Amino acid sequence: MRKTSYIVFFLFVGLFILLITVKTSQENFKASCDPSFEGENPKKCFLAKFNFSEAEYDQLTETEKGLTEIRMAPQSARLTLHTKTYDSSPPIINYYGYPRVKDKSVNLKFKALLDENNFLNLESTVTQTLQPETNEPYIYTIYYEVDNTPNFNGILSYRYPNPFPSNSIKLSETGTDITNFSGVELNVLANTVRNISKEEGLNSFVKIPFNHSIFKLETPSNRNNVDYGFLYELAQIFGKNQSQNETVRQISNFVKLNLMWGSDSITRAPLDTFLSKIVECGHMNSLVGVMFEMTGGRFRYVSGHDPHLRPLQSNAGHALIEVYSEDTKKWSIVDSYLDIFTENVSVADISTSIYKNLPVLNSINDRDGVLTFGELFKFRKYGDALGRRPLTSMAYIANNENDFGLDWELTKFNVKTKPLATNTKLYVRARVIASKCPIRYVENLNTADGCFGGIVSYSDWKVKTLELDLKN
Repeated sequence: MRKTSYIVFFLFVGLFILLITVKTSQENFKASCDPSFEGENPKKCFLAKFNFSEAEYDQLTETEKGLTEIRMAPQSARLTLHTKTYDSSPPIINYYGYPRVKDKSVNLKFKALLDENNFLNLESTVTQTLQPETNEPYIYTIYYEVDNTPNFNGILSYRYPNPFPSNSIKLSETGTDITNFSGVELNVLANTVRNISKEEGLNSFVKIPFNHSIFKLETPSNRNNVDYGFLYELAQIFGKNQSQNETVRQISNFVKLNLMWGSDSITRAPLDTFLSKIVECGHMNSLVGVMFEMTGGRFRYVSGHDPHLRPLQSNAGHALIEVYSEDTKKWSIVDSYLDIFTENVSVADISTSIYKNLPVLNSINDRDGVLTFGELFKFRKYGDALGRRPLTSMAYIANNENDFGLDWELTKFNVKTKPLATNTKLYVRARVIASKCPIRYVENLNTADGCFGGIVSYSDWKVKTLELDLKN
């Protein structure tokens, strides 16, 4: 009996050692194998390293699988100039949902001031003098517009919260070249700022976290006269006496409020991205990267998609940038389009980070109906918005994802014109929006609850003028 027990014991020990040996061997293979065209068994390596199913692997192209050789020697950066001609006439803005009547039962008062960092602070109070003529209660939210021109149609004009173009889907289907806001309706109930999604509406206090000294700069009335000198000067203001992380935060905060979501895929130069005002993810984020590089920072372009979802929904991809910290030697995700900043976490780190299950997009084609950030970048490609490297699959650089983009030379920007700080006034206007639903992040909208495009009324505009100190 004792002999049998010994045999069973040693069998279990042997089986345990065998399992550990197999697991260790698999982990070693996963860590050291090469899924690119140079690997001995690239498909097996790819499936093991990235946890793909064979069906997901099979929908990739040969280049995406890493089986096509790519010229990796970095090229010189190319900063392309204007490729569009812009209408210099003032844009006409229509607000989708407004019934064109004013709700006189609502009164708005607000304060606007610049703090010591030249961040704009807005504080509002709303009083209701009469009950609305409806049995349904109103939800009140505050909508702001800021500009250095009194008619609120300048190059630097921005809106908070940033509305969503209500006909951007139609624009993407027709391939319309959007060159200004004229004719584009803005849905004031749908915004593109992720942290605005609470059912009670906006807070009464708002802080716009970027340096408003930019509004002192000269802005040509004709957008065709704007050049990279203007972008360069904006970048220098955002980067003054700041850490690299704070610099890119300010640039990103500015861009996500100055530009709006679009669905077009028109090829644009970074300067044209800034002037078009309605753009898709890759162009918006690349503009942030170019302005960051103008301050001496390093960035790279990253695109991704869910390999399960792409065969079912071809437009379910996304593009963002990563910025590199010389202090931590790590990449951080910067996504002005989806309003995300992940300090010292790269797309390659998402699967083991707190951002893995961050919801990005509602999709009936997804496994559980919600596409997460981790799923969106399960497959990824790296590149450069300034053309120094072609798009490169994660399979091609599988064991060196962190090093991609560290060997190219940063651009030396030759600025021919430098706008001067001559504007002395900043204009802010606000109004109350009264609706059945609060202003919410666009992906949180539920069309079935009657909120999307619901009845909206509003108060008169209240306008404040702030003096800008040209000495500081």
